[in-house]
Amino acid sequence: MADDMARCLYHHREDYPVRAAVVVEHGTLLNSHDTLKDGLNFSEAKDLVEPYLLFSGSEQVATDLLDLEVDEGYAKAIAHWKSIISVDLRSPSLLSQRVLSVVSQCAKATRVATEVGPIAALAGDGTGWIAALLFAGVLSGDQTVEMLEGLPDKEGDIDIDGYVRSFLNVRGVRTDQGPARVLNSLDWNGKIGVPSYLNGLIAAALNQNAIFIEVGSPGAFSEAHHDFSASGNKLAFHSFSALSGDSLERLRAFLWSNGAIKLRAPVAKNGFCPALPVPELIHTHYEIPAAKILVEEIDGEELELSLKQNLQRLWHEVFSIKAAIDDDIIFEHGATSLTIANFVETLCRELDVHLEIADIYECPSFAAQLQLIKERM
Repeated sequence: MADDMARCLYHHREDYPVRAAVVVEHGTLLNSHDTLKDGLNFSEAKDLVEPYLLFSGSEQVATDLLDLEVDEGYAKAIAHWKSIISVDLRSPSLLSQRVLSVVSQCAKATRVATEVGPIAALAGDGTGWIAALLFAGVLSGDQTVEMLEGLPDKEGDIDIDGYVRSFLNVRGVRTDQGPARVLNSLDWNGKIGVPSYLNGLIAAALNQNAIFIEVGSPGAFSEAHHDFSASGNKLAFHSFSALSGDSLERLRAFLWSNGAIKLRAPVAKNGFCPALPVPELIHTHYEIPAAKILVEEIDGEELELSLKQNLQRLWHEVFSIKAAIDDDIIFEHGATSLTIANFVETLCRELDVHLEIADIYECPSFAAQLQLIKERM
């Protein structure tokens, strides 16, 4: 029964813009309304989603974390970015820790991009800007290492935005050369202490199709979103800070509720007949009066034949099934709770028999319904 419901919901339910998703452990009983409500990721699906990746400047990663194959896609992404940056990540040096942080962020960004598809733009805060430039293809692996080596031991002692802009200007590197736009502008003329990505993000936030995903440990972007939400505003924001446990499912819940992805089929469609549209016919209306079946006037064989023909007619009218046979099951032809309710109402009216919706769920096959109707008449 659970498989039937899953098939029906996935293959035959219309997608609606207002959506809510909750992530639960397999087998968990949702017996608490408050627990369910608190876990809901509620949003309105967008017409054309524009994803923005935000690279946090506060990524903290243990050296051995990159060797944990929590997810196959994540492990492949780690291997890819390790191969681009030729630094011994096993050493305890400050440089290796910084490279490790950049590799971790780029791997998480790769994992996000695998789920959501093309990225509209990138932004980075602090050293996250360096990771964003590497991910966008603006910086090579060697340039990334050179930039990280030039940072002082205490990053708080330097204006990283100014340092990165100066580095790129000296080498003639343009931030618009990669496949995705980098919001941190070389032509930034803002005030000291104001992040160079801020104007771009404010403009993006006004775009109703924009969604924002922070990769790395929660930092300035999470804080900004918290302040933004506290003021009564709503922004499609998700922090993808760790890749373990249910983090991927929470990411997918966020993406689906905002219309960025479609749900994967929970159950194979094998043997499942799709609900096909009925071809448009000539608009000529014919009234055929329903035949009242009088049991006392006809013998058993004629009664069963008449019932069978009427039931086949109703299956065709409600479920678009021609000449239903004994083994046909309504759920295999796209029956939903709405169509079943309509089917029961029509049965009761036209065959003058008392049936409940629950009766149809208990007798989903044509043969079982025919027998049930004969018993109830």
